Amino acid sequence: MKFRRREFIALIGLAGAAALAQRYITGGIQSIAPASSTLKTREVTPNSEFYITQYDGVPSVDPASWRLVVSGEVEKELSLNLDDVKAYAETSDYNTLICIGNGIGGDLIGNAQWRGIRLRDLLETAGLKEDARELVLYGADGYVDSFPVEKALHPDTRLVYEMNGDLLPEAHGYPLRAVVPGRYGIK
Repeated sequence: MKFRRREFIALIGLAGAAALAQRYITGGIQSIAPASSTLKTREVTPNSEFYITQYDGVPSVDPASWRLVVSGEVEKELSLNLDDVKAYAETSDYNTLICIGNGIGGDLIGNAQWRGIRLRDLLETAGLKEDARELVLYGADGYVDSFPVEKALHPDTRLVYEMNGDLLPEAHGYPLRAVVPGRYGIK
């Protein structure tokens, strides 16, 4: 196949752009698999070894004054303490979380047993309005994120207060965090 000079230069430019894009997306050249010494053989990641990412440090939350507020596109606003949340039907399941920034073979992944409540049960109590489209979560550390209401209503989407049988550690969102299967750990 013969190329004209102009086509050849364009192909070289395209190949260079693709290489730069690959490095940007993956964060540089990485090995395909981790060294065997870093492979985890356990099915559950202990809390002390579970990866931690933070937006603005670990906030100090006073459980006596902490409240979960449900407001916005709902019929009835809610302000619940942790005991109020725990009064809902409890659910427990294993979920794997992976950080969106985890590279190939990276260790920003963990599997834990999460205990809490179904988010949809809480939203049913509040009377989610039909025109609601996004659920916005505000963290005690100032982090804000959202996801579609359809995902919030999925039976596997939970607000959890225990991790591997222990109270949710501060570094993992104590007293309550969302676990949204199918979304990266930031969600």
